[in-house]
Amino acid sequence: RVYFGNKYTNSVTVVNARNWSVEKVIEDPRLSEPHGSTISPDGRMLYISNTNTKGGYTPRHNFGDNKLAGHIAVIDTQSLEVVKVIEVEEYPSGLNILR
Repeated sequence: RVYFGNKYTNSVTVVNARNWSVEKVIEDPRLSEPHGSTISPDGRMLYISNTNTKGGYTPRHNFGDNKLAGHIAVIDTQSLEVVKVIEVEEYPSGLNILR
């Protein structure tokens, strides 16, 4: 599979790499301008950064200055569902997992 963050439609496209067909378009309110991505070493989780510059995602905790806080959406690659959100600083754009 190949995963594409669709920044302007707040979704992630999953493409079958064998025949280049779209398997699924993941839409979830926790996706807000998805951008960079990386996959866990075991292939089980997709981590995708969300820049959230337009405030489409509201952080779980409001500290007064984090309305546009970026976040990482964690997607289970088996179910193709968002299973967790990791809130981070503003404008996360790229990711990498080091072993």
